[in-house]
Amino acid sequence: MATLDASSNGHNLNEYLQSSPDLAAVVDQKCAIGAAFWSANIGRDTGYASQAVRTFRTQGQHGMAGVILAFAPYAGFLEGGTDDTQGQHVLRRAIPIIEGT
Repeated sequence: MATLDASSNGHNLNEYLQSSPDLAAVVDQKCAIGAAFWSANIGRDTGYASQAVRTFRTQGQHGMAGVILAFAPYAGFLEGGTDDTQGQHVLRRAIPIIEGT
């Protein structure tokens, strides 16, 4: 009869969340999906905002974190809106797509 070894010896979740290459690949893929969604869905006057997006990984409080940075000077206004214009909420709409992949 087979037995299940439930020992945590040699298994460190915190270490995995900080440095796993497999997890890094998943984070990178999810960031790329979010950046592609931004590029495809942000309004285009000149096209700069759709191209001005980068992704990177960093260490968050609870482990590895991915960042999608829309860095056009007016990207925040496009996303969240102003007194005169409604926000497009592209990154907010990307969340369920990113989480679903």
